[in-house]
Amino acid sequence: MTDDELAVALQAEFARLGLDWERAPFDIVNATTDDERDADRSDDLFLAHLRGLSPGATWREVYVDLPAHWDLEDPQTWSVPYHPLGPLDYPVLPTGPALLLAWPVTLDEGCLDRLCARANAAAFRVHATWFLSLSTPFPERLAYVVLPHDTTDDMFAAFQAFVAADLEARVWSICRTGRERYYA
Repeated sequence: MTDDELAVALQAEFARLGLDWERAPFDIVNATTDDERDADRSDDLFLAHLRGLSPGATWREVYVDLPAHWDLEDPQTWSVPYHPLGPLDYPVLPTGPALLLAWPVTLDEGCLDRLCARANAAAFRVHATWFLSLSTPFPERLAYVVLPHDTTDDMFAAFQAFVAADLEARVWSICRTGRERYYA
């Protein structure tokens, strides 16, 4: 089942149950990494679970593993378990903001070192960096950049602007803002 087909099936089941798709506690869905589950089997099992529920079911019946401390009316209470992004990330909390950056594959692997040198010269601190090891060819070279755990929102925004102005790199995605709430 494609991601689009899955989204349509989930929306249909949530509508049948009377649950508002826009108010779903999706953080729990994203708390499991692909390495921790077989996506196709998990999707099939989850849809079967939804189809077995009666209209009027609650989010807690849909997601039986929702942490007890979550107030489903207050997303500020939602938190997920902490998982490092990779071997050089913070192994335990606290952690810092993290970005996934991209470079053209035509650039050499020194592009990450050059970015870090320019960041250092511009007085930005970087906690760790590493390239993603991809099993299939990809049109860009991707790397994580993790900033120190004491990085402020303003410092993070300034670092993103610094990368946006860089001639080689671009921000592929923001993996972590540093404001996420985690539980042990």
